Amino acid sequence: MQTTDENIINVQEIEPRLRHQTIFNVFNTLMEGEHLLIHNNHDPKPVYYQLLELRGNIFSWEYLQQGPEWWDIKVTRTVPIIPTEKQEEIILNIPKVEPQQKHALIFKVFETQQPGASFIIHNNHDPKPVFYQLQALHGDTFSWDYLQQGPQWWDIRVSKNLESSK
Repeated sequence: MQTTDENIINVQEIEPRLRHQTIFNVFNTLMEGEHLLIHNNHDPKPVYYQLLELRGNIFSWEYLQQGPEWWDIKVTRTVPIIPTEKQEEIILNIPKVEPQQKHALIFKVFETQQPGASFIIHNNHDPKPVFYQLQALHGDTFSWDYLQQGPQWWDIRVSKNLESSK
């Protein structure tokens, strides 16, 4: 895919209080395989961690230039747009997670969600065993909604019920 000039963000030209949000806003417009370029006078690694926390592991982060005067980073969306995804939802790209950490990551994200919040599990097979594990651990404090059911991808929105006290 081709990136337009609009996807090059010269951070130094943006008011400081708007810099990170501008990067997140541009990222949220990207389709799978599209990227943005961050041009900055220092390593913007905090943006990496914030984007990971806000949207999940649905991007790659590639240093094209690493100082000493300028850093250029290519940020590429690696997961297809999920038609009903919300910009505030974390998307867990499960095939990119180490096998022994997959379920633990899902449980950790669920437990940190506020009542009424949701996140999306993006997987290459039906993660129904996770549903049963969540149910055993948390009862009926969540909803499990299939957004896409194969054949290549399964996308499930997990929402913490408003009545949930956990």
